[in-house]
Amino acid sequence: MMNTLYIFTSAELKSHQLAMLTENDSVLLTQDASYCVSRFVDLKGDKYLLDSCAQARDVKAPAPFKMVTDEEFVALVLSHKTNITW
Repeated sequence: MMNTLYIFTSAELKSHQLAMLTENDSVLLTQDASYCVSRFVDLKGDKYLLDSCAQARDVKAPAPFKMVTDEEFVALVLSHKTNITW
C-alpha cells in the first residue's frame, strides 16, 4: 500500500502544500488543478492527471504524469493509506 495520495482540486496552490510531498507519496490533479501540471513535473513521487478534467480544460499530461480514468482514480484512492484533498 502506498503512503499518501494528495488530490489537488484548485489552481490556487500554496507552497506549504507542495513542501509536504515526499517521494513515497502520489499526486492526483483534478478540476482546476489540472492547469498546474507544470508546477508538479519536477517533484518526486507518482503523478496523475484525471483524464476527464484534463479533456474538459484542454490540458495535456506532460511526462512524468499519467492520465487516469475515473475507475483508475477510485483504485488510486483505495491503494493509498491516506488521502488528502485540497
